[in-house]
Amino acid sequence: MHIGLISSDESDTEGEALTTRPLTWRADAVNEYFCLLDERWNAGMTSQQKRQFVSRILGLPSERMLTGVPQYLLWAVHAD
Repeated sequence: MHIGLISSDESDTEGEALTTRPLTWRADAVNEYFCLLDERWNAGMTSQQKRQFVSRILGLPSERMLTGVPQYLLWAVHAD
């Protein structure tokens, strides 16, 4: 994982959820992999962790460009 491939999160005004801003240029395979990681993490959480978990909602796409992605990770970017 590299920070350049991870989408941004922003707190909402009530503080009950994080708004995730997806990276539109990230490859579908990478998006699917991150979803799989989230599912496995959620499945392994204890009941206390689940109570303390802050939910995430999908927000507007991020405006971040792929300038932060190193050359060796360009396979994780859409080939438009």
